[in-house]
Amino acid sequence: MRDFFWSSSFLILGICLIRRLTAGGMPMRHRYTLWLMAAIGLCILPFSARMPRSMFSVLNVAHYAREWIFETEKSGEQEGAYPATADDQAPGELFGDSHNEAANKPEKAEAFKAKRSLEAFLERIPNMVFVGIWGAGVLLLGGWMLWVNHRLKREILIKRVPLERKSSVRLDWEWMTLPVYLVEGLRSPCLLSVKGEKGIYMPDQILEDLRGLRHGAAHEICHYRQGDLFWNRVRCVLLAVFWFQPLVWLGAWLSRQDCELSCDEAAIKLLGREERFAYGETLLSLVGKMPERGGMLLAGTWMSAGGRQLQRRITWITRGTSSRFLSVIGFYLLLQIVFTGTITRPMDREELVPSVEYAQDIRALGSGNGAEENAEIEEQLAHFLTENHLLYVGDAVGSGKIIGACVRAIAYTGGCSTQLQTSQEPYAYQIISRDEDREKLDVEKMRSVSILAFASIENLGILEVYTGPDGYEKGERLFAITRAEAMELYGITDLDRYGASAEAMLELIQMVEEGL
Repeated sequence: MRDFFWSSSFLILGICLIRRLTAGGMPMRHRYTLWLMAAIGLCILPFSARMPRSMFSVLNVAHYAREWIFETEKSGEQEGAYPATADDQAPGELFGDSHNEAANKPEKAEAFKAKRSLEAFLERIPNMVFVGIWGAGVLLLGGWMLWVNHRLKREILIKRVPLERKSSVRLDWEWMTLPVYLVEGLRSPCLLSVKGEKGIYMPDQILEDLRGLRHGAAHEICHYRQGDLFWNRVRCVLLAVFWFQPLVWLGAWLSRQDCELSCDEAAIKLLGREERFAYGETLLSLVGKMPERGGMLLAGTWMSAGGRQLQRRITWITRGTSSRFLSVIGFYLLLQIVFTGTITRPMDREELVPSVEYAQDIRALGSGNGAEENAEIEEQLAHFLTENHLLYVGDAVGSGKIIGACVRAIAYTGGCSTQLQTSQEPYAYQIISRDEDREKLDVEKMRSVSILAFASIENLGILEVYTGPDGYEKGERLFAITRAEAMELYGITDLDRYGASAEAMLELIQMVEEGL
């Protein structure tokens, strides 16, 4: 959900910035395209997990910031709780007496596991509460939207009268392709679909100004040609689904303004530029307020505007805009940057910063090292895994550090990305290697070293290794090993004790190295 807020906020604010930078210098039909991209982006964002990764993703910045805050808070807590340095005490002590006591005393193991299960359940409660509130909001706002539109269309259906019944005026313009109705008490001209029939609805006093009738009809015909009835419905649905994001409401409000300006531009082109001043006078006389019930949730198009909006529209109509080829290219280039940065997934931490930083420059075990150097590496790895011991694999940063150290320990230097599966137990950590680096990955060594990951991440249930064409999308699964299978591989019955101290972890590392 945090990622959605980051992405949707960046998308809408980026579009607002482009809109501001191009004010007065870009045809309104291009500016209106911005909101088409915003609608597409909002529809894609809930499924962004299937999108490709990109170094331009705005979430890269968000993840860096979140990681920096996490690491700062973690180091602050450790410094405040333990004035001595980490080298002055056993690394296992950093997790508190209750953890070590539960891990080392078999009679308390069940109670400790129950406590962890309760903590995991409590962590899910905020998400469940949000989903409940969100669902209630969607139902309430969606129900209100359906009701106000149904009531408005019912009233118009009762009051509407075909234009030809009240007037002998012939609408013989070649662009006039929709029926026109007069409605008593209607606040402004509008385009609506009533009982599946699209039509233009005008206030009944429009017969007093035949020039206004022509201009109003031209404006609504342009709405029809732009497909605004469809896009207004899309806007209403997006507001109902994303009601909790205030910037979506801002985008909906601005998109209605640009929709009207785009239709003003198209109407002047349809009527002839020599009529732009007369068209501006028509706006002053015809533009009214939208119906009080519904507002932006109404599905039709309304020739309405506030005082400042109307002033801007009149200014634009009388002045017009001009565009150059390079300006249009720059406009769509900026839009492409904003759109790409929004819908793509962030790079994995291992892709942004080399895994050597994760593993604190832990070198490979074996690989021609001398006995003394290898012993130093083993000790360094043991302290690192113990100090970064985790209860929950869902800590992506912490899990990445541990897996990065283990991968580094078996000398795999190929490109890879990672994914977590924490929606249901058993929780899985998935490594995706590039196809071109497949020969660099020793599956048997990975199987042997997996026991270190299980000992360092307490609720890790499965470790999986895949290959993929680009190292992002999963292709062939090379192997999967469960916690129980890893323990059986080494004949271990109590894996928790190895994560309790650096000495025990060193013992496990030496056991693993003997089997490599």
